[in-house]
Amino acid sequence: MKTIYAVFDRKTNSCALCKEAVNIEEFQRWFATVFLRDSSMFALYPQDYDIYSLCTFDDDNMTIPEHFPPRLICSVDELFSIFKLPRPTSAQSGE
Repeated sequence: MKTIYAVFDRKTNSCALCKEAVNIEEFQRWFATVFLRDSSMFALYPQDYDIYSLCTFDDDNMTIPEHFPPRLICSVDELFSIFKLPRPTSAQSGE
């Protein structure tokens, strides 16, 4: 059984990314490793994004056995503290 997580973009009011993981720790570790880099939009504007748990997913049978409202887990901004990552310097175009 896995959980499907989504990264919600508060600026555009849309889902920026969905991914399944065994638990939130696995998702956070994967997300921090892949996306919290200097040039990533998630790293440059972490205050614009939140991580939500959407539903459980039975990966053996390819089914979603239960539905529940999306649940806020944390902001992307909080991942810098959780993983003790350095924050990138803002590199706005034209600066």
